[in-house]
Amino acid sequence: MAACHSLALIGKAPGSPVVGDPLEQVVLNHTGYQLTGSNTVTCYDESKEVNTVLMLHRFAFSSRLTRMTVLATAAAGKGTIWALTKGAPETIKELLSKDSIPADYDEVTFHHMSRGRRVLALAYRDVGKTRDLQTLKDKGRDAIECSLTFAGFLVLDCPLKPDSKSIITELRKSRLETV
Repeated sequence: MAACHSLALIGKAPGSPVVGDPLEQVVLNHTGYQLTGSNTVTCYDESKEVNTVLMLHRFAFSSRLTRMTVLATAAAGKGTIWALTKGAPETIKELLSKDSIPADYDEVTFHHMSRGRRVLALAYRDVGKTRDLQTLKDKGRDAIECSLTFAGFLVLDCPLKPDSKSIITELRKSRLETV
């Protein structure tokens, strides 16, 4: 799931600055992988490459769909393409194969959300071989984002900054819409 993001490198060399959602950057940093190309993440163990994942295509995050999917393959793999999906738990639940949904799915989601945590559901599916990439892209995300296997929840604790309340109050007084 370390490849399911919309981050990119500025420049071509590993260690170049990364652009994209700061929260995705933090999550990637905690996976043990690092962005080694705009479409490549690599995991190192004691300075030795252990695993590289190539991102072949991104179905970008959509606020309307509340999810994103990346088609990826292991660089050393046998050409299998994996659909890696993350998004709102209520959205992802509808895309999961029924036998992969844990009995306490809703309970766990509600538990963390009721404590102000951001919860993302993670899922995956083997969708074919690399030779089928164009066909998969042509079929579109609806054909790919189905019968997924539940991989777990990503629970992020994102506390409000101390000045958030006063800033929102000030924005509202200025007649700016806050969401």
